[in-house]
Amino acid sequence: MIDILREIGMIDRALDSIANIEFKQIDLARGQYLYVVRIYEHPGIISEQLSNLIKVDRTTIARAVKKLEKNGFIERKSDPTNKKIKRLYVTQKGKEIYPFIIRENQFSNSEALKGFSEKEAQQVHDYLVRIRQNIDGDWGECAIAIFKYFRIYGHLTIGKGIILFLCQLLFQNGKKCC
Repeated sequence: MIDILREIGMIDRALDSIANIEFKQIDLARGQYLYVVRIYEHPGIISEQLSNLIKVDRTTIARAVKKLEKNGFIERKSDPTNKKIKRLYVTQKGKEIYPFIIRENQFSNSEALKGFSEKEAQQVHDYLVRIRQNIDGDWGECAIAIFKYFRIYGHLTIGKGIILFLCQLLFQNGKKCC
């Protein structure tokens, strides 16, 4: 079988490294640009929805949101009907950096697709969407099962690496996560 995930991982790490250098000048730490963009595009999103959208665990979301809030890029507001729910919004500072982040994304896209025809670029996109859809269900099922386990046993602070490790163990044993 062809190992495409290794290639996808290398592309991801290279683009992430470039982005981190570019976004350092606007005081965004590693990977935080993605949170700002998704919150800007989904005003009022809650952390759980953001977790599913970005595909990271809730602990990672909580840390990123806390840092972004502290640095003035986003704010949490109580839901008008349920004060326990905290909705996320970009601040004026977050709105001001959004166009810069999008320009950098468009530049990275054009660099990555250099030499591809419009049709080839669309095919790559379509294939990547299919790959993501193939893993979406498994990611969600694993995350839910693992969070239930840790909630029951009192260990709520877990990272993405632990989730992926536990998912691998579950799949190696021939089990779906839920």
